[in-house]
Amino acid sequence: MKDVSLARARDALAGKLPVDQGESLVFGVEVGRPAPTYDRGLAAFAVRELDGRFAVRAVGATDLVETHKLWPFYRLFEKLPSAHPVLFAIDAPMTPGEPRPAPHTGRAVEKRLSRGAFSTSKRGLQPVSLAVHLQGAYLGQEAESVRRRLQELGVRYAQFPEDQDSYRMHCPAIIEVLPRLTAGLLSPRRLVAEVRPRGPKTSLLETFLFPYLFSSDPEEFQRPSFADRRLASDWFSDTLEFDPSLLLDAQRCRDHQRVGAFLSAFQGVLALTGLASLMGQPGASEGCICVPRQWHRDWEAIWSETSRPGDSVRRIDLLSDLAGALQ
Repeated sequence: MKDVSLARARDALAGKLPVDQGESLVFGVEVGRPAPTYDRGLAAFAVRELDGRFAVRAVGATDLVETHKLWPFYRLFEKLPSAHPVLFAIDAPMTPGEPRPAPHTGRAVEKRLSRGAFSTSKRGLQPVSLAVHLQGAYLGQEAESVRRRLQELGVRYAQFPEDQDSYRMHCPAIIEVLPRLTAGLLSPRRLVAEVRPRGPKTSLLETFLFPYLFSSDPEEFQRPSFADRRLASDWFSDTLEFDPSLLLDAQRCRDHQRVGAFLSAFQGVLALTGLASLMGQPGASEGCICVPRQWHRDWEAIWSETSRPGDSVRRIDLLSDLAGALQ
């Protein structure tokens, strides 16, 4: 995409979107990969309370934003939509406070998700470590520049509290999300561990995890082992109502950047509507990850199996003003 895409993205982030009064905005930001493309993904969803539930719709199509290495991504974030509560869900590791060199070892939350069947060696959901230079460290540097820009605009980073069993988020806010982790935790372990991407340029996320949760086409999952499949709309049917525009947008997402942005925004919706948790270390200066509050039973069992006495990394309920209005 050319500069017109950058202008459209700027307009979206500044609030020039068809959003109704009473709606909150969630932006899903896929920071992307380094050279040669410097592609980023951007999704925008609107959420509003409707008859005791939350209605969620896509605000335009999830976009692929192409920037240049000499044009920093954070320059997209020039001002905030003033008329609506807004949440930024960013797919990249972030740490609060001042910039610091890349660590020599992974964060506590990354280490916790490296145990047992979570481990990459077991084909689990272990996230990329912030200590890995060409992956986690690069994404972290990009995300930090965005976080600092947004904090200059008065957007709060959702930091794990020191001694509380829950955290109340006030918008405007920033959360760290991991789309593969979000999708994986809502899927059976066998889908993560056993299936293989179809080609060298595809990943498990866009090939299987994303369609498993959002595709209405049953052909992909006709095997008996997927008889208990639950779409994302089934997981949260008591609380969320998906507008057809959201499901249509999901069908358009095929590449890694768009899928990552869509799932980032989806995790943001869970955070905004009281359906998410923060995973981290109390009072930690190394950040925390937002995940679904409810997990597939396979991963709940693995979390319990890999727990150790005195674990510092915990999951606590993430509360929000929007969800509190219904309680």
